[in-house]
Amino acid sequence: MTHKEFEEAAREYQWQYMQRWGKGIDVYSLNPTKTNYAKRVWLQMEYAREGLVFYEGFRDEVLQDIEIKRRLKNKQDFLLSIVLRSEHIPYNLFWPLMQEGDTPRVRKVVSEISGMEVSKVNCIKIEFAPGKTKEEKKSYLNDATSFDTYIDFYDADNCHCGLGIEVKYTEKEYKIDWNSKQRSDTIADDGTPNLSRDYRRVTDLSGYYLPDVDAELVSDELRQVWRNHILGASMVIHGDIQEFKSITIFPDANPHFHHIEPKYRKLLTNKGNETFGLLTYESYFNILEKCFNDNWGKDWVGYLKERYIIK
Repeated sequence: MTHKEFEEAAREYQWQYMQRWGKGIDVYSLNPTKTNYAKRVWLQMEYAREGLVFYEGFRDEVLQDIEIKRRLKNKQDFLLSIVLRSEHIPYNLFWPLMQEGDTPRVRKVVSEISGMEVSKVNCIKIEFAPGKTKEEKKSYLNDATSFDTYIDFYDADNCHCGLGIEVKYTEKEYKIDWNSKQRSDTIADDGTPNLSRDYRRVTDLSGYYLPDVDAELVSDELRQVWRNHILGASMVIHGDIQEFKSITIFPDANPHFHHIEPKYRKLLTNKGNETFGLLTYESYFNILEKCFNDNWGKDWVGYLKERYIIK
């Protein structure tokens, strides 16, 4: 299946799924002249504010989240209204773990997805970037990079670890605006790679990368994977944690991440490969199914499978 075929199948599947909500559904952007937003499955914001994109079993709780309450005020909001993008999905995948905290089954899930033996889960955060203030954030990558989900924990040797998780659905690579800070931080005006001082420092100090791979790292295909990986490295360098691992969670049917994995891994040192991983929705849901096996958990995991795995 090509990525275009997968995206079309996902669009049709989500369109059919949304029929049960029975209101405020559209398949096109409110501004169809913007082709990059066209042919998406939308909820009109009037109905999106009801939190229909979230699992009903914890929907009311999510709607009280500080970030969600802020977004509810927006005239139109991608997280709440577009089901083919992944912004809302971390809440559905990780909210119960975040609320439950340091319990045996949460530790088991984190152990399974990180590949480390977890002794204590300190916290789980959705949409997290290190640094509390704007000035503090500059001491990491000095950009807007963040983790869709971040898990702070101790392993069996009492090592302080971080797990940065990127959650994807139909997304693949993305192009950047030539006039953006992200472009100027990575590419010179003549089109050659030119990493900013902060990107250069962390990329080199991380020990994740082989020499002379800048051109591949700043490419449209790998740029976001690289930035999330080095955001964690910046936390290690900063002294926030001792060890870090970056993983991307995606549907097995999305071919993009299968395609880029060997491209990215060939740029990495042994340390880089050990601190990077991919995990399919199917594998993650199976882990949840084993650990959250009470009636509530079965209902939640059943929802995840029905909602995101294309039949």
